[in-house]
Amino acid sequence: MSAQYTTRRIITENVGKTIMLIRLPVHSADSLGKLLHPSQATLYKLMRFPSGPDLKLVRASSDEAIVLRVEKVHISLQSFGKAIGVMGTDCVYWLKSPDGQTVLGHVRPKFAIKRNTLIIKFMSKQKDIQLRAAMLGTALLLLINEVYPQLRIILADTQQQNID
Repeated sequence: MSAQYTTRRIITENVGKTIMLIRLPVHSADSLGKLLHPSQATLYKLMRFPSGPDLKLVRASSDEAIVLRVEKVHISLQSFGKAIGVMGTDCVYWLKSPDGQTVLGHVRPKFAIKRNTLIIKFMSKQKDIQLRAAMLGTALLLLINEVYPQLRIILADTQQQNID
């Protein structure tokens, strides 16, 4: 599976077949981005909760239909992890069920020898392929918005140039 940047969006592919498009919001201040079907139909939006740092992935048809809750959890061993070069950040993002009770997976950045890496861990009991794809898209939006915000600036500039 690979993700590549093209004009105005990121395309996620598997064996050369497009499975998902990821786009930053153009007019919405409360959205961090959209997950689109290859036919350009918006499936999900990643949005901030009105209060607190947590995020929610909602169906595009309704801002109330929560698919995933995303909680940012700070790591207590942050300085040790950074000292040995294992972690590229001081937090992990828990991907939870809509009620917030069940952990479905987690996302964390990691430094590798030659490049930065994003680790996505799916819990073994979570077998739904569509939900896993939504989790992957959420991880890429977190990468753009939270982990490497310089990527968001580059994408936003490119989007603005194409709109003008």
